[in-house]
Amino acid sequence: MTKKTALVEQAGGIVVWGDKLILHRTDKRNLVFPKGHVEAGESTVEAAVREVEEETGLIAEPIECAGTAEFAEGDKIRRVTYFVMQACRETPEWSEHCGIDTFPVPLDWADSLLQHQQTRAILAQVLPRLEQLAHVGKRPKQSAGRKAALTGAPLLGLS
Repeated sequence: MTKKTALVEQAGGIVVWGDKLILHRTDKRNLVFPKGHVEAGESTVEAAVREVEEETGLIAEPIECAGTAEFAEGDKIRRVTYFVMQACRETPEWSEHCGIDTFPVPLDWADSLLQHQQTRAILAQVLPRLEQLAHVGKRPKQSAGRKAALTGAPLLGLS
């Protein structure tokens, strides 16, 4: 008897925030783009917007579809549709994420920090668009009490 593989639909954002790219640290301490499950009745773009807010505390506007990656995990295949997104503003939860499980990093750091080759490939495809957004976008005003600037990789909590 053949074991069935379940397909799990997910969506996420490749989020530009000012001149930085937003990465999320997983429970396994991997750096990834913020993402999560698509809920019943929800489109992938709606899920991406919701997941970015839930995982980072940032409200982000979807710009365009960046691509899809599939990851095998046990008896599941996770299919993640990523969207290029521009952060518009912070929610009060931003201060609970920034520097803890969410990190604004320079665009040129992201390739070396991302865990999965497939997401690095998607990043490479959309990098010119991200650079364009980073040059025209201004970082949303920071919440009082927490600075978002990161000055080095040790601050990412990976060492």
